[in-house]
Amino acid sequence: MGTVTTQIGAYLVEHGLEAGPMMNIYRVSPAQNPDPETWVTDVVFPLVQSDGMPAT
Repeated sequence: MGTVTTQIGAYLVEHGLEAGPMMNIYRVSPAQNPDPETWVTDVVFPLVQSDGMPAT
């Protein structure tokens, strides 16, 4: 997760984008399968406009 968030952060900076609070969506978690190799997590950074409103 650390590598992914670092790469997304670098992309946002490189492209002059601003993001709201990060959230994770757990598609496959330990609740569905105890094997970490099967876990799937969406890392979400909602983009916001300079006025702080969600981007459309």
